[in-house]
Amino acid sequence: MEFVDVVRHQLAVSRGGRPPWRPPRPFAPHGIGELFRPDAVVEVEDRRLGLSVHTAGPLHLTSGRLVAADPSSLDFDAVPFTVLVPPGSYPVSVSLATFVDDPRHSRVCAVRLDVTHQPVIRWEMALRDGQEPLELGYGEFFGFGVDAGMACFVDADAAGRMQDVWRTLAGLVEPRYRTIDSGAMVAWSSGWGDGAYPTWIGYDATGSVACFVADMLLFPTGDDAQDDEEDED
Repeated sequence: MEFVDVVRHQLAVSRGGRPPWRPPRPFAPHGIGELFRPDAVVEVEDRRLGLSVHTAGPLHLTSGRLVAADPSSLDFDAVPFTVLVPPGSYPVSVSLATFVDDPRHSRVCAVRLDVTHQPVIRWEMALRDGQEPLELGYGEFFGFGVDAGMACFVDADAAGRMQDVWRTLAGLVEPRYRTIDSGAMVAWSSGWGDGAYPTWIGYDATGSVACFVADMLLFPTGDDAQDDEEDED
């Protein structure tokens, strides 16, 4: 065995029982379930919003391959998630946030497609082919882009014939969501507007898919909430 001199290094050391450095973590789905708790009140920038949950109707997944996208982009962005579910019709619920001081002003904060009625015990980011979570930096996520102020759930097999439907949805205000073609698509106004939005998959205790939730990022349910929890440690 050969011994060598120890060289002073610049590596961080652990102090106070906590690691000095943590690897970048992607955006996390904290508080997603709370978005579907009726009569909840949430504060955003000193304004109070009341939540209500509404039934949008069933979505027909003829192939079991769910697409979340801007309906105006289905001609080039109708890429389904890698996680499939059995073909069938699944109920879709919409969580609306209404300003307490302005009841006429409401926004869609999340949309949920229920595959089963089992409780969710963990959440994972919904991914498309080629998306690798290890490539994400701090607070980043893979999501679908919105350029027309609208979003939708649609089966991959139906996306082609739904490409021009968005023209009839322009200016979607009241209601802020709509079921199209007897359940071939469910469309809704996209939170605060254009941007990128993640979709989360909820799994039950058996590891089966319980639901998909499109998060319209109205509230700090992800990284900000995660930081607050760590500050309290």
